[in-house]
Amino acid sequence: MPDDVPAAQAEFVRTRRGAMGADLMQRFYVDLSDGRDLIRDEEGVEAASLEEVLDQAERVIAETLLGDDPDDRHGNWTLVIRSAAGAILAMLPFLGES
Repeated sequence: MPDDVPAAQAEFVRTRRGAMGADLMQRFYVDLSDGRDLIRDEEGVEAASLEEVLDQAERVIAETLLGDDPDDRHGNWTLVIRSAAGAILAMLPFLGES
């Protein structure tokens, strides 16, 4: 996997942390996979709901695909959202340029 791929995952975590409030109750983990390798989110993010995490994940995917760094736009990726217990709650595939 390219070294800069974790940047999308790191941006997601930074964005979520900046938006967190005191009454958020659930921890979610957002992993990044290219189908072969998995970059696990070891810290997780707190959010009021899965829908909130999905909304933010979709924004990060769009920003990554439209961003200035062409290396971020290559490959087929999936964001895998897990619960604190480890259950997979959602998978968001996104296709980069070939």
